[in-house]
Amino acid sequence: MNAKLSPFVYKIKGKKNYLFFDSLRRIFFHVIPEGDPKEMEAQLLKNDLLIKTEGVIPLKFIPNIKSYKENLILRELQIRITGRCDIGCKNCGHPGECFRENKDMTKKDLKNIIKQLKHVVIESIVIVGGNPLLRMDLIEMIKKGIISSKYKVYLKDAKRFESEAKKLTDMGVSITDSVCEDFLIDEQVMDVDVFNFFYNQQFNPCWGNKIAIDLQGDLKPCLWSNESIGNVKRDNIKDLIFSGRFDCFWELSKDKFEFCKECEYRYLCPDCRVITLKETGSINAKTFYCPYSPGKGVWGERV
Repeated sequence: MNAKLSPFVYKIKGKKNYLFFDSLRRIFFHVIPEGDPKEMEAQLLKNDLLIKTEGVIPLKFIPNIKSYKENLILRELQIRITGRCDIGCKNCGHPGECFRENKDMTKKDLKNIIKQLKHVVIESIVIVGGNPLLRMDLIEMIKKGIISSKYKVYLKDAKRFESEAKKLTDMGVSITDSVCEDFLIDEQVMDVDVFNFFYNQQFNPCWGNKIAIDLQGDLKPCLWSNESIGNVKRDNIKDLIFSGRFDCFWELSKDKFEFCKECEYRYLCPDCRVITLKETGSINAKTFYCPYSPGKGVWGERV
């Protein structure tokens, strides 16, 4: 019998095991290479990962993934509009410490940012505080001035702000209590579509094609990062994008991390370089909250 992988099934080699990812059903299947080849083939057929070809080789589907910067498209813009906060959360979004800077972004600075982002398509905008609801006027400016398909306000304990939340909903802005992917890595968080599966082979799952602007106008790969790429008061955002200044952060794929590049899950799992850098001291270290050992092929404690 002639059998080949389905056009939407991809094999990823790890140090010990193989992983077969079915991008249409968003499921994956583990295979230990030392197993009986016939038994392995039978299992793959049983799980509809192989198709009988009768001698015909199926055309593999591989999307054309390019850097968004070529078309001036950003996956995400994070922008902090105020450091003032009256919520009193134990953690206001800054990993490991509460962010407290008792000032707001000025309207002048925001107008400059809006002007610079004209003609830039942004898939998602996340507006952050402090408590961003303290500056509804700045949220309205962002909504009216910057083109995006999704507008989100990051806010803990949103139930306390029902009237403000209704105003946001009427404006087409949603509230989220989470900015990043789950930090704890396990098989339950492995969920990407075919586009992101290939995107993650070239770019970082979190930082890829993302920019963040802090209160002072500092440009970063993420609001919670200490890395500064420039400042909107002296630098033009589009010039920085085309100059490649963001690329060293955008292109931190898992293949560039010594430990992760041996893992068969590397194109499926989330990432947080901020926490990894803080906890390990290295921006290229293994994702800090990952308990998987590619060499042993088992889940356990962080190694």
